[in-house]
Amino acid sequence: MIKNYKILNSKQVKEVHSVLKAQFGFEGRIDGVFLENNKGRLYLVNRDFEDLPYEELNVDSIGLYIAARMPDGIRLTIEGAQIVGVQAKHNVLVLSEGQLHAWLKGEDLDLEEEAGRGADNGYYIVKHQEDFFGSTKVRDGRALNYLSKSRRLKVIND
Repeated sequence: MIKNYKILNSKQVKEVHSVLKAQFGFEGRIDGVFLENNKGRLYLVNRDFEDLPYEELNVDSIGLYIAARMPDGIRLTIEGAQIVGVQAKHNVLVLSEGQLHAWLKGEDLDLEEEAGRGADNGYYIVKHQEDFFGSTKVRDGRALNYLSKSRRLKVIND
C-alpha cells in the first residue's frame, strides 16, 4: 500500500473491466497495475511498478489518471477515453465540428440536435472523427461537460 493509494487485486480489476464492458462494450484488457485513491480515482501504472519497493516510497501522485468511480458507473478522463474509446461499441457520443468547439470551451451540450438525439442517461465517451475528448454524463437531453478548466480552449473572439 502506498500512502493514499490502494493497489487493486485481480478480482477488483475484473470488476473495473466488467463495468467498462457494461457501459461501453469494451471487451479489451487494460494492461498495467491499477491504483485507486481514497476519492475513487483510478490510476494506471506500468507492470514494472510491481518490482519497485513502493512501500518505502513517499509519493504525492503516481500513474496516469484514467477514470473515477462514481455511484452510477465509471467516468473516464481524456486519457481513459482514448484507451477505452478505440474498442468501445456503445455509449460513444459523436460530436459535430460546432459541438466540439463548444465542448472544448467547457460548455454543456443540448443533445436535441442531430448528434446525440435520443441518447439515454448515463456516461458516454466523447468523440469527434477519430479523436476522443473525454467523457460526459448525459442527463435529460444534456451532455454535462467535465473538461477541467486547465484543458479548456480559451477563446477571445467567437
